[in-house]
Amino acid sequence: MVRCSGENEANAAIATRPTFRPVLRPEFPACPVAVRRRELSAEVSRAATKKPGAGSLPPGRTIYDMTALRLCVVLLAWLVQLAIACAAPALGDPACPLVLGGSPIAFSLPDNDGVVRSPAQFAGQVLIVNHSDPEHRDTNEAVSDAVKQAVESGRLSKDKVKGLGIADCQASWLPNTFIRAFGKLKARKYGSIVLYDYTGEVRRCWGLPPRTSTIVILDKNGVCRFIASGKLDKDKIPALIDLVAALEREPLAGQTPPPGPGNVSRGRPIAPVEY
Repeated sequence: MVRCSGENEANAAIATRPTFRPVLRPEFPACPVAVRRRELSAEVSRAATKKPGAGSLPPGRTIYDMTALRLCVVLLAWLVQLAIACAAPALGDPACPLVLGGSPIAFSLPDNDGVVRSPAQFAGQVLIVNHSDPEHRDTNEAVSDAVKQAVESGRLSKDKVKGLGIADCQASWLPNTFIRAFGKLKARKYGSIVLYDYTGEVRRCWGLPPRTSTIVILDKNGVCRFIASGKLDKDKIPALIDLVAALEREPLAGQTPPPGPGNVSRGRPIAPVEY
């Protein structure tokens, strides 16, 4: 078969045409921001499709929502306690107000260890009671310091004189946890017993003013021999220590007075004091 010259030229051109090979694109490293974005998107997708189980958050809630909810609950509890404290004076009208020469209404309150105590457990001891609002716990700290120094110097007997603090928790907006912590420090510092009145029972029954500190001294027979509300003047504290020392030597009801100097040996009772 004879081919024309034109066809031969075309075949020759095809045979001599250079062959083109595809050029591969160089692989660049992936962007870390884009990779992290894809990972976060995948985590969000898995969290959205995950069924709620034990330990998981409610649907539509995040950890920030739950934290805000807890803070709101704590704030609401504080506001309720503050409202009760502000209304505390309105709960007054004592059934039997405490007066000099009278016996106060008995009470039962827990201490730091949860042990319920009452004044009857301290029969035969002179009780120095400091009833105070927790916010005024340091109002009569000078009295506590003077009693502590008198006990350490031997002027007062540790076995016959007892310090008793009563925290009026209802009259304060402070959380009870903080009040118990303050009371524990006071009890450790002065070797006294601190009781916690969560309902304001003692303040109402004894007719004591709220939001202040009141010092009450009960003799061995449980009779009120001293009462003072507010901060006691420093120049009156020595007289208070003298009164406690005299009451310490005073006998219990029905007992024969021991011999010795002072009003006690002559059988004359010590007059109650009020400031």
